[in-house]
Amino acid sequence: MIRFSYLLTALLPIKNGTVVGKYNAHYKQDLFLGIPYAKPPVQDLRFTRPQHLTEKWTTPKQVTGYGPYCYGFNVHLVGFDRNLTNPSSEDCLTINVVRPHDYRHEWAPNGLPVLVWVYGGGFQEGASADPRYNMSRLVEISTEMGKPVIGVSFNYRMNAFGFISGEPFNTIGATNLGIHDQRLALRWIQENIASFGGDPGRVTLQGESAGALSISLNMLAYNGRDEGLFQRAILESGTPLFAHNFPTVENQKEILDIFLNRTECSSSTDIVSCLRKIPAGDFIEAATGLPWHPIIDNDLLSQLTSESIKRGDFLKIPLLIGTNTNEGSTFVELFSQGSPVNSFDDVSRVLLSSVFPLQLPNDTIARLHELYSDVVKNTSEATLGTVIPNPGPAYGKLHGELTVLVGDSMFNTGRRVSCQAWTQRNIPAYSFRFDTNPAGLSPEVYGTAHFQEVPFVFDSIDGEGYDVNPFDINEQSLKQKYMDLARLMTRMWLSFAQTGDPNNHGVHGFNLHWPKYDLDSPFNIVFNATRGITLEKDSYRIKGMNYIWESAAIFNR
Repeated sequence: MIRFSYLLTALLPIKNGTVVGKYNAHYKQDLFLGIPYAKPPVQDLRFTRPQHLTEKWTTPKQVTGYGPYCYGFNVHLVGFDRNLTNPSSEDCLTINVVRPHDYRHEWAPNGLPVLVWVYGGGFQEGASADPRYNMSRLVEISTEMGKPVIGVSFNYRMNAFGFISGEPFNTIGATNLGIHDQRLALRWIQENIASFGGDPGRVTLQGESAGALSISLNMLAYNGRDEGLFQRAILESGTPLFAHNFPTVENQKEILDIFLNRTECSSSTDIVSCLRKIPAGDFIEAATGLPWHPIIDNDLLSQLTSESIKRGDFLKIPLLIGTNTNEGSTFVELFSQGSPVNSFDDVSRVLLSSVFPLQLPNDTIARLHELYSDVVKNTSEATLGTVIPNPGPAYGKLHGELTVLVGDSMFNTGRRVSCQAWTQRNIPAYSFRFDTNPAGLSPEVYGTAHFQEVPFVFDSIDGEGYDVNPFDINEQSLKQKYMDLARLMTRMWLSFAQTGDPNNHGVHGFNLHWPKYDLDSPFNIVFNATRGITLEKDSYRIKGMNYIWESAAIFNR
């Protein structure tokens, strides 16, 4: 067995004592990994909001390895999930800090900007230790740019551990626990990041999918109350308009009843105490496959996200936000459960079993079908990219239509209306559409699917953590274009975290200016490695997206 050794960092004092991390010679960085930021949410603290860590360490605490994953289950989304089993624990609320080793106070007297990654996974799975989220690479590139940042990531509870709801959990305030975990992690950053050389007044949150939705909910929390937790946000495929319907009281009861019937607690007179005694492994087994999501709890979230956007009840901070061309493609495959989509009844079945609440009026579904049937007939409106409207009998002749409808419903409409809401209030917003097909996914069936921008904003050209390296392109000239795009996008994202403007990226030879979103002339930047990077008017599918937005309350969003 080969044994690896590493050097320890200098001792750093933080609120709970002193920590010592490890020096990474490859990146020339100090890594402080697996720092606990809350009391372990176990036993009597299962189903409670995260508790401040009051423990004082009497000796230096060695933080040289990532903490375990929080318990999760595979959501089976093509292009995201990997066939791995990761060490998991209920004691998982840890945070990681990555900084340049040769940090000097004179670089930034008030500290370096802080970039915080919030992972996605449908609120069911994910972890900060996932190698696809390599914060060391981002810190390395920021240092090369001459504008170093401190990189941070953390774990939060998911599925029933983090998002159980229904009675009696609603009454005791044991809902939206995963979002409360995130807020405590952000408070930890405010209290401690200066010790690592970071500026608590320049914190940018970056997330994808449920990570971006989480950041959005934090922006809308307590009607947009600013607690000074973060100052900028990068949202990839997740917007302030929630992607799913919020579970109604009836939905919550139905899900909780199914869960309880998988345990020995269904007839208990004290459900909370009974469920607290179930071993974590048995607990997650019973929770697997059920849709655990944030709810309107009349505390953290007191209104639908559509109402928050309309009223301006959100943090007034600069935004970089975007979606991928074929956001709906992998979700349609997931939601249709392998059945082809050939008729209106098929469309209705898929939508009512997944994207929309079951009580949605039939005429609403019919209107959506009508609008999106028209869209697919117009190539410029559909922006299907490489996806074929009817890729074959296994998918059905309405596959293309449904992918566009689902993508607009879950992500694209939210991106547009958020940009409009921000701009109306004179807050900078930068909008993008990612339009590049990575290796490993069928261009005709999936195209530029959900999650596929992630390797391009982490500059993951080595493919670490991926079953198929997204940059494994046979044609060398095209592969170089992919790598060039990753280099540019990563630096644009870092530029936004550093300065609030993605245009200070320092990539020589790239002169296209990414404009702020403008109501009179709204533009998205389009990232296409093959055809080049361009600007497009954000005016496609107006009828469809307007209808989705006008119907947001019906969709309970």
